[in-house]
Amino acid sequence: MSLSPLTPAEHLYLTELLPITIIPRVHLPSLPLISGPLPPLRPPHRAHVPLWLALLLKRQKKANIVPPAWLNVDNLERLIKWEQEHPERFTEELPWEWVELGEVLVEGAEDDLVGYAGGGGGVGGGGVEGDIRVLLRTLREVRWSKVREGLRELDSTYLKMNGLGHLEISELRPFAKAVVDNLRHITSSKEEARLREERDEEEEGRRAGRRGRVRGEEDDDDEF
Repeated sequence: MSLSPLTPAEHLYLTELLPITIIPRVHLPSLPLISGPLPPLRPPHRAHVPLWLALLLKRQKKANIVPPAWLNVDNLERLIKWEQEHPERFTEELPWEWVELGEVLVEGAEDDLVGYAGGGGGVGGGGVEGDIRVLLRTLREVRWSKVREGLRELDSTYLKMNGLGHLEISELRPFAKAVVDNLRHITSSKEEARLREERDEEEEGRRAGRRGRVRGEEDDDDEF
């Protein structure tokens, strides 16, 4: 039985369970969570909390979120360049949930992201090119174009695309399944045609043998 791809809401739910670092702005006592008790928060000491709690504290102005190392202008521009220079590979520097995590942090903690609106410099030198939201979209588009190219070159055995993220694989699955099914159908049709050709050749050989035996018997009768 095949499993259905996760819905966007399910992807978001799983992403918000991920741990992330915060810098608390207020003192808070230990909190009992399903995943385990949360240690007391004491500014300016960093703490690791689930993303959903970090976003809640951020909205309440009780904490700042420390974004992951890959989520800044310089690193995103570097990753885009790497992806463009390696058309047959995907970087493994990105986390499994990089698409979802990037979107959530851009929406909920944009002022905590280094160079969010171009202040980080880098290849773009500011402006639109330095916007993390734009860079995330560009990185997705570059990687997805490589996925499409990989589907064109896909054989019926396997599709090797190490380094893809969770959401990318979920989006890819229906397209890859359709391509694989089509390739298998083509392969099966070719195999059936080959088997028919072999059977026809064998049958023609048997007929030729029977004709040869008949002529041999007729020659014997004439000699007699």
